[in-house]
Amino acid sequence: MPYAAQQGCNQSLQNFICHQNRPWDEPNSWSWPPRGPQRKFYAKCLITAEFVKKWKADVYIVKIPVKSSNAVIKILKDGIPDPSPTDLQHLRRIVRPKFLPPHILAQFPNSETGQDVAFLFACHTSLIPLSELQKLLNQHDSSPFHGIDRPPLIITIAVPAYAPTTSVQAADWTQRYWPISYKNTNPYGPHPASVGREEAELYGKSCVGVNEKMELAEDVARQAEEIGIGERTGCIIVAQSQEGFASEETVAVAGDARWCSETTSEAKCADCRGAGNVMAHAVLRAIAMVAQKRLRIATTPVESSDRSASSQTTERTVFRDHPMTALESKYFGLDNLAPNGYLCVDLDIYITHEPCVMCAMAIVHSRFSRCIFAKRMPLTGAMTADEKGLGHGLFWRPAELNWKLMCWEWQCDEEGEEKDDIDERLNV
Repeated sequence: MPYAAQQGCNQSLQNFICHQNRPWDEPNSWSWPPRGPQRKFYAKCLITAEFVKKWKADVYIVKIPVKSSNAVIKILKDGIPDPSPTDLQHLRRIVRPKFLPPHILAQFPNSETGQDVAFLFACHTSLIPLSELQKLLNQHDSSPFHGIDRPPLIITIAVPAYAPTTSVQAADWTQRYWPISYKNTNPYGPHPASVGREEAELYGKSCVGVNEKMELAEDVARQAEEIGIGERTGCIIVAQSQEGFASEETVAVAGDARWCSETTSEAKCADCRGAGNVMAHAVLRAIAMVAQKRLRIATTPVESSDRSASSQTTERTVFRDHPMTALESKYFGLDNLAPNGYLCVDLDIYITHEPCVMCAMAIVHSRFSRCIFAKRMPLTGAMTADEKGLGHGLFWRPAELNWKLMCWEWQCDEEGEEKDDIDERLNV
């Protein structure tokens, strides 16, 4: 799977992660985007052996009279479970001879390829054996093949199992495999041009460097660990350019507080921790602090006072949406979040570790624009999409989720970097 790799750069957004495998013909030589002297980053394609085997699919093609197209499609729909799988929607269903690749047309008798015939993509070969498909088309009363002694001519061809990501790719596949329907959307990851713009903005003149942001996330994680309220994980939330603010603003920082008692501010004893308070992961706490800030900005002094008086409820204690360390208090007290904002739109989140499934979904539902994390968590992390992790790729699943964002794995190769001893089984 593709992820960006910046070789020899000590402080960089090193890995750009993509949701799914990409359907390219020469996977080991494909790069995205092209390297150039003006670019600080380039993307490199890594593909699993499993993907190399599965990027093509075998399908049945049957030659039919044009006037019988609807009847044949109905027969297939009634006789085959899911005759047109969702993942093959990019294939044209019916194709006239003049639009068919020559090597496919050559497999049919030339005398029978006039304007009164068409070629139908019937279904994936895994859905029905060839003999059963021929029998289905022969026996049905409304079929143009009903009553014919010989079985209908059906061939098997290999087609791309994934939709194309560019119009050029779609045109190439149309000539090489089967006519392709191209839609100007990409289910596999952000467009290279969009990635370049986002990376340029991350390192823009008005932005604090990514390295400094990650150091701040490490600092708040360290404070939480030192006072015994949580694991050494942390995150910060940064507002992009806002009206009324000259540059980026760090609007919330939070460390992990899972080991903090759910009824007091004290740490739990070491022998009764278990999973801890899962609602007090660093990501959830930081998001909750943003929500508290938005409430503070939106309410009148009287309303704010009333809310403050009732803030020590059990619910708030469980969610730990109030500062518990010096760094958290410093940034929580700043009124640096623009009013009238919605959730976490136009906010970026920086995390010391790849978030767990719960926190990754919270990031998606909160409508963050970008996510950058430092350490991959192969056993519990939900952002990466390749074979080194769970493969969820939750940041870019437009077919299943109603929000997507860009996500990077950040790496720092500085000498003297502190060793991370976080258990890889930990849900961050």
